Amino acid sequence: MDRFANARRLSARLVPVLTLVLAGLGLVMLWIGAIAVFDRQGLASLAAIGTGMAVGPAGPLQAVLLFILMAGQTALLVRALWLLRQAVSRIAAGYMLSPDLAALIHESGRWFVAATLALIAAQPLASLILSIGRTPGFLSIGVTTAHVLALVLAGVLMLFAHLLADAADIDAENREII
Repeated sequence: MDRFANARRLSARLVPVLTLVLAGLGLVMLWIGAIAVFDRQGLASLAAIGTGMAVGPAGPLQAVLLFILMAGQTALLVRALWLLRQAVSRIAAGYMLSPDLAALIHESGRWFVAATLALIAAQPLASLILSIGRTPGFLSIGVTTAHVLALVLAGVLMLFAHLLADAADIDAENREII
């Protein structure tokens, strides 16, 4: 009886999904890069979503800073998803109880926390960047239910990584006894 067949089957389905999500994020970054170069009004409008600011075209410095902000935020998410994809790939290949898998899952959780914190900080930073050379507006930091949920899920991911590491240790001890 294969106790891990369902986990391997689900993981095998998740690998292409995560691959598509990563490819989609790459395309989004190319699109944002093109907007930064060719449509600074569009870039400013994109960055102003949720800030309540009426903005004109972004200046060259603003365009570069906004692109760096968006690219950095996306890079954190890409790293988290890449680590999660590696972990899911290992599960699909049958590596269930290993310290390496636990480390990958834990590290993915840490990057998801970083990506969520960057998402929370992005709106006030975008407001600051958009106010360069303009009359200063207001600055606010908004934390939504989605942010809290993302942080909780990242914490659960790290918790399961610790449990998996303990299970891997117990499995290794049992193999030594037998």
